[in-house]
Amino acid sequence: MKTRAMSVLLTLVLCLGTAVPAQAAAPEADQQQAYQAILAMKEQYPEGTPWTNDNHYAWNAGIYSGGYGCVAFAFLLSDAAFGDLPARMLTEFSFSDVSVGDILRINDDTHSVVVLEVHDDHVVIAEGNYNRSVHWGRTLTAQQVLAADNLITRYPESGTQTPDVPSPEVPAHPFQDVPSWCSDAVSWAVSEAITTGTSSTTFSPDRVCANADILTFLWRSVGSPDPAALSPLPLSGDEWYANAVHWAYGSGIIGPDFDPNAPCTRIRAITFLWQALDNGYYTGSAFSDVTAASAGMDGLSAVAWAVQNGVTSGTSDTTFSPDKVCSRGEIVTFLHRACVPSASLKEAA
Repeated sequence: MKTRAMSVLLTLVLCLGTAVPAQAAAPEADQQQAYQAILAMKEQYPEGTPWTNDNHYAWNAGIYSGGYGCVAFAFLLSDAAFGDLPARMLTEFSFSDVSVGDILRINDDTHSVVVLEVHDDHVVIAEGNYNRSVHWGRTLTAQQVLAADNLITRYPESGTQTPDVPSPEVPAHPFQDVPSWCSDAVSWAVSEAITTGTSSTTFSPDRVCANADILTFLWRSVGSPDPAALSPLPLSGDEWYANAVHWAYGSGIIGPDFDPNAPCTRIRAITFLWQALDNGYYTGSAFSDVTAASAGMDGLSAVAWAVQNGVTSGTSDTTFSPDKVCSRGEIVTFLHRACVPSASLKEAA
């Protein structure tokens, strides 16, 4: 594994300050401590905090004096995790070398991100100047990580690093058809009796999720409360989703025109979650396909809430795809992120 203290001249996009001498080696920092220190910064710099190339931060790590934009935010989180520990740069590394708190330089040497979680085949990152703001929870595959231009670490070269940051303890699911991106959410949903598999070995994560499905999942996630009022919908009472629909109607989440069998769209799913779990007023959505005319003020607020709290993000920098139909895997992932604070740092689906 080849290491060196500085890379060749970086591009102007990096916007780094003048280099300063490297410091002596220091005792190894622990990955769990680094994770907690970086996560604590989310309160000060929550999802959507404005962050552009005008933002500067003076770094403590010894390779560079500081940086602007995405670099500044990476250095800020790095110092929060490691204090005055010195840094070293790796231009060649393996995926097993990557640890919590490391800085990756990606996108053809134009963007810096901080590793927040390390998993078997991907990492979860935090970053600044992502669409001119702070963003928590995007993921990079192992292949994308290895395509990075360099990695800056503040773990000593001779240190023994700790294992991956543990996720909350939940029983592993038994299903054979669940991809890694929703595996934690499926395990959580099954362990909390929010849903089950479609068979003993399958979850069917790609199956279309109906409105009745998400309302029932949501109702179970908040403790299956008794309905405050019966809905006027033509229900016999024997439907598996009847209590959830009555509860949602009595809670003001749905109206009398609700169709339980219609496929659930992204905007409807997020609005259901926002209404049940928060229902505060949020601003900041900048998606061209989510407007007051198309989504109403509730839809605008729900989307802004979802993005700011890491429940989901846009399908591109400028679009949310509100009418895209959700799958079972997507719905339990949204719900997991909304109900479990640490899960909001997973990749937005």
